[in-house]
Amino acid sequence: MKFKKKIAASIAACLIAAGAMSASANELPFKDIKADDFYIEPLKKFLKFDYVKGFDDNTFRPYQNVNRAQAASFVARTMGLDLENVKDPGFKDVPKQYGDVPNPHYGAIAKLTELGVFDKGKYFKPGEEITRAEMAKILVKAYELEAPTLKRFSDVPENDENYSYIGTIGSLGITVNEGLFKPNDGVGRAHLITFIARTIDLKRSDDKEDYWDTLKGWDDNEDSNENNKENNNDNGNNQENGDQGGNEQVDDYIQLEVLKKEIEFHITDLRDARKEVEKQLEKLNDVKKDIGDIKEIEEEIQYLKKQIDKKKSEKEKEEKRKEVDKQKIRDIERKIDELEDELEELEDLIEEYEIQKNKLSQALKNLDSIMNNAEKILQTAKEKYQKELDQTIISFAYDINRAKRDHASAYAKTFDKDYYEELGKKTKKDLEKVIDKGKKVLKSNVSLNELKSKLIDLNEAIMKAEDAYDSMKDAGVDLKTLENELKDLIKTARSLSNDIEKEIDKKEDNREDYFKAELKDAIDELEDAIKELERAVKDKKGVTKARGNVSDAIEDAEKVLKNYRDSGLKSLQKYEDQLKDLIKKGNDLFKSSKELQ
Repeated sequence: MKFKKKIAASIAACLIAAGAMSASANELPFKDIKADDFYIEPLKKFLKFDYVKGFDDNTFRPYQNVNRAQAASFVARTMGLDLENVKDPGFKDVPKQYGDVPNPHYGAIAKLTELGVFDKGKYFKPGEEITRAEMAKILVKAYELEAPTLKRFSDVPENDENYSYIGTIGSLGITVNEGLFKPNDGVGRAHLITFIARTIDLKRSDDKEDYWDTLKGWDDNEDSNENNKENNNDNGNNQENGDQGGNEQVDDYIQLEVLKKEIEFHITDLRDARKEVEKQLEKLNDVKKDIGDIKEIEEEIQYLKKQIDKKKSEKEKEEKRKEVDKQKIRDIERKIDELEDELEELEDLIEEYEIQKNKLSQALKNLDSIMNNAEKILQTAKEKYQKELDQTIISFAYDINRAKRDHASAYAKTFDKDYYEELGKKTKKDLEKVIDKGKKVLKSNVSLNELKSKLIDLNEAIMKAEDAYDSMKDAGVDLKTLENELKDLIKTARSLSNDIEKEIDKKEDNREDYFKAELKDAIDELEDAIKELERAVKDKKGVTKARGNVSDAIEDAEKVLKNYRDSGLKSLQKYEDQLKDLIKKGNDLFKSSKELQ
C-alpha cells in the first residue's frame, strides 16, 4: 500500500517536472543513449514536443520492447488528439485506474479504439508486446497511410492478414528493410519512435493540410518554443489524465498492475472455458447414448444408400419393359420411400452428433487459445515479477495445468483412431526435426543465444510431444507401435536437452570468450555491410538494399554492445571501441546515402 501511495503521489511530481526534462537539440538527458545512435534525431524531436519522457532512473531503454498499451500512447501523443473526452472502449482489462494510480494509457487506448485503429472486443491485452506486423497495421490505420503499390517481403505472403499494411509502410519508406520484414519480431522503443518520426515526415511532406503541418520546430531550422506550448495544450493531455508526455516514470508499476489484472482475467477465463468444455462433452456423451454406436450407424447409412441405388436400378429396368408391371413399380417406389425415410432418420442422428461434436471442438479451440495466452503471461510473470507475484504465479500455473488436463481428456474422448494416428505421426515428425537441429548446434560453434533459442524450441517440442503421447494413451486406441516410437523419441529429446543445457553452462562460465566472439561477429557483419553500401554508392546501384543491410547490422551491433556492457566485463575494450567506431561510420554513411535511393 505504501508503494501505491508513493507512486500515486509521484505522478504529479513527474508531470510538474515535465518541462524540466525536455531536451534541446544538443541535450541528451538519458544515460543509456549516445550522440551517434541511429534513433537520436527522432528522439530529439520526440523530446522537443514532449511525446516521450523516459524513466525515473534517467534511462530511455531504447531496446525495451513496446507493449500494446505503450504503443497506443506513443501514437496518440503524436496525433494531437483529445485524450480526456473519450468513450469507454469496453475492454475488461483496460481500467481507468489501477487502485489509486490513474491508468496513463487509458485515454490513448479509448480514443484510438473509437477511431477504429484498434478493434473492439472483450480484452485489449495491454501488456502484450506488439509485433512488427501489428505495428504496421497501427501506423497505416492511425495515420491513414496509402501507397500506390505494395512492397513485397519474402516472409510476408499475400494471404497474410497484415500483407497490405506491411507492404504500405515498405513502399513509403517507413521501414527500410529489404527481403525480410520479420513480422513476428518485437518492436523496441527506439525503433517505434523512428517509424513514427518517418511517418510524420511523410505526412508533413504531402499535399494535405493536417495536424502535423502545424508542428513548427519539427525540423531543425524552425523555431519550436512557442508552438510547443500550443501543441501540448491541443493534445488534451492535462495533469489529471496522466498521459502528458508519457509517464514512463510510473510505467513499471503500471505494468505490474496490468499483469496482475491479466492473470486475474485469464484465471476466470480458464475456469469458464473448462466448464464450457465439460458442458459440451457431457452433451456429446448424451447424444452418443441416444444414437448408439456411430460406426454402426455410418455402416448402416452406406448399406441403405446401396439398397436405394439397387431399387432405383430395378425400377428403371421395369419401366423399360414392353409390358410394364405398374403394381411392381409401385411396390419398388414404396420400398424406395421406406429406405429413404430410414436413411434420413439415420443421417439426422449423425448430423446431430456432428453439430454437437463441432460445438465441443469450438469449446476446445477456445480453451486452447486461452491456455496459449495464459502461458505467455505466466512466462512474463516468472521472468519479470517472480518475487512480487510468487503466490499468484503458483495459483496461475495450477489453473493452466488443470486446463491442460481437461483439454487432453476431452480430446481423448472425442476423436477416433485416425485422428490420433495422424496426431502421433505429425508430432513424431516435428520432434525429429527439432532434435536434428539441436544435434547440429551442439556440433557447431554457435553463439550462446542460438544455443538458448534451440533449447527453448526443443523443450517446447518435448512438451507438445508429451501432451500428444498422453492423449493417445488416454484415448485407449490401438497404436502401441507409434506410442512406443514417440516415447523413445521423447527420451532422446530429453537427453539432448540436458546436453544443450550443459553446453550453455560451459559457455556462460566463460563469458569473456563468448562476448569476444559476439563482438567480433558484429564487427565482421557491420564491416561487410558498410563495404557493400560504399560499393553501392560508388556504382549508384542497389543502394536501398545496402542501406537496409547497414541498418540491420547497426541494430544487431547495438544489441551486442548493450549486452556486453550489461555483463559488467571490462576486458574487451579494444573490440568495444572498434564496434562503436563502426556504428558511427555506419550511421554517417546511412545518412549521407539517403538521397541516392
